[in-house]
Amino acid sequence: FFNKNELNNNKISLIKEEVLPNVKNKICKGEDNKNTPNEKTNFVNIKTPSSEAYLKMANARYKFGDLRNAIKEVNRSISINPFDSFAYNLRGKILNDMGNLNSALIDFDKAIELNPETSEFYINRVDILLKKNLYSEALMDFDKIIALEPGSNNWLLRRGLLKIKQLKYDEALADLSKYITFEKNNSLAFRNRGII
Repeated sequence: FFNKNELNNNKISLIKEEVLPNVKNKICKGEDNKNTPNEKTNFVNIKTPSSEAYLKMANARYKFGDLRNAIKEVNRSISINPFDSFAYNLRGKILNDMGNLNSALIDFDKAIELNPETSEFYINRVDILLKKNLYSEALMDFDKIIALEPGSNNWLLRRGLLKIKQLKYDEALADLSKYITFEKNNSLAFRNRGII
């Protein structure tokens, strides 16, 4: 219908070229996200939307709390490219926020399977493992996070606290002591070390 009527074509072109990009720029403004670089992308001019375009739209919708539409966009991205680990990670975060822990866990597992060297995937998965009281699996994820991010001492503290729950006092003491050598003003670490 729109292609047959030249008057409508001019209106649609004006909307596509001038109105929609400005609206998109206003909608997509927000905090920077580590896993999706902010680039100027004019989604209107994309002839065949790619997996990456849907992923960017899903990420923008997720940032603004539009979970229902974000999940639709990320599902489209995955249907086009089922090997994008960041798409599974984003869908896992969305599902986690929606309260679907089991489905989120499956997506984080898939993201890690596709890209096992990205610490963010383990970080997202470990929170679900802790919620589900899967402490042994969570400890393995803490080990991997610490290996991938050796400069981030917070994970030593969290792993040490988890080891206390598992009654692994010697290992917990080692983690807390190592953490305290880097962070000397954390009362939680000193208190738990004192308890051990």
